[in-house]
Amino acid sequence: MWSGIDILVGTPGHIKDHLQNGKLDLSKLKHVLDEVDQMVDMGFADEVEEILCVAYKKDSEENPQTLLFSATCPHWVFNVAKKYVKSPYEQVDLIGKKTQKAAVTVEHLAIKCHWSERGAVIEDVIPVYSDHQGRTIIFCETKREAQELSQNTCIKQDAQSLHGDIPQKQREITLKSFQNGSFGVLVATNVAACGLDIPEVDLVVQSCPPKDVESYIHRSGKDAIRLLDSVPPIAINHFKKSAKKLIEEKGAVEALAAVLAHISGATSVDQHSLINSQTGFVTMILQYSIEMSNISYAWKELKEQLGEDIDAKVKGMVFLKGKLGVCFDVHTEAVTEIQEKWHDSRHWQLTVATEQPELEGPLEGYRGSCGAVRGQRSGSSNFRGQGQRGGNRNFRGQ
Repeated sequence: MWSGIDILVGTPGHIKDHLQNGKLDLSKLKHVLDEVDQMVDMGFADEVEEILCVAYKKDSEENPQTLLFSATCPHWVFNVAKKYVKSPYEQVDLIGKKTQKAAVTVEHLAIKCHWSERGAVIEDVIPVYSDHQGRTIIFCETKREAQELSQNTCIKQDAQSLHGDIPQKQREITLKSFQNGSFGVLVATNVAACGLDIPEVDLVVQSCPPKDVESYIHRSGKDAIRLLDSVPPIAINHFKKSAKKLIEEKGAVEALAAVLAHISGATSVDQHSLINSQTGFVTMILQYSIEMSNISYAWKELKEQLGEDIDAKVKGMVFLKGKLGVCFDVHTEAVTEIQEKWHDSRHWQLTVATEQPELEGPLEGYRGSCGAVRGQRSGSSNFRGQGQRGGNRNFRGQ
């Protein structure tokens, strides 16, 4: 900088320090580029103002050309623009009438999940949406959460954390290792991950719903089957003899299923609730032929067919869309017994859910200490999950 440079790229804090120490002269500045929305929103507004004031003189024709870039356009972005951009200024809008627009090339999904089940659910999601050599970024709200989640034993993939307590040099090493594919899961806080440019990220997980639309837009941007396609013919020929023997012993379907389970790492399969992702539960659907006026009709039918003790086995009953039945969880070990005792009738049909149906109304059986609607607990957030405590709001992906 003492010798003179053409382009300076810096964070507001460091640029401000150099200005105050007399090590940086902006008197001949010609152009200013700024990613204005995140810089101001993350608490750097004062620093940005101080830097710009050095280079700008009121009503001066010698003020530098200013270009402000923003992935999102809250009202205060325009206020900053009006203050420092020469009038009349040009506004280039790539979104159009929509004030906010998420990437259309990305599939956006939500899973309701209790914070304690977060690690296990993420472990199930990663193999589906990111292969064993793919990259996954998990965003967390706090440094503590990022550290704990990166060390969660449920996540079998190699994971490392990126947050403000990690020294800058180590952050650079971590990022380079992630880009090179040395590990597959990066757990980062919003501040530490802001401005990351990592190509070919297969999956982005948000450990809790973002507090605003802008944050979501900034963040977002079966493995075994794909692996089979990459095997060269010469390798296949080498294993044909073993494959024939395996088929003779187990049968074609059993043999192939076992191989797929092995190469995908599925040594065990844990059942998860489709209502709130809790481990050890299976979600069942009890359909009724007409609209139900009260959920007690479902309880009455269950007790008549399965006995009074069904109360202890059923959890979290909620109406289906249109009140044409109910959806509820049962302990995994109770599913077979319930299926053996139950008999479908003209009005009632009971099935095991393979995906979450559209629901209607609050969940019964999840209130109080068992609440699936649990908010943030001093740094612990939910995997695409819950609302704030006391507000009883759910973030659902219907």
